Amino acid sequence: MPSYRVIAEFIDKETGRRCFPGEVVDITSSARVNKLAGIGVIDPEPVETNVQEAAQEDSAEQEGNGQPQATAEEQLSVVPEEEKPVKAKAKAK
Repeated sequence: MPSYRVIAEFIDKETGRRCFPGEVVDITSSARVNKLAGIGVIDPEPVETNVQEAAQEDSAEQEGNGQPQATAEEQLSVVPEEEKPVKAKAKAK
């Protein structure tokens, strides 16, 4: 099923939902594609969406233990023990 990128907000009368710019919608009818592209709410060029490609990306994120890899932000928040600053202990008087 071909997918198209929304370039202007509109309400899809077939599905009854609001579509926003940047969103990708599936449209099966070429006449409907021509109509929506003609009024300027979708890009007439189909967007390639490959389910198999998305599945490969998901599996590439997984390590051998089945857990997703940490994101860059998560990796930055983890500091090894040897790199943590040593705090001076307050002497009790």
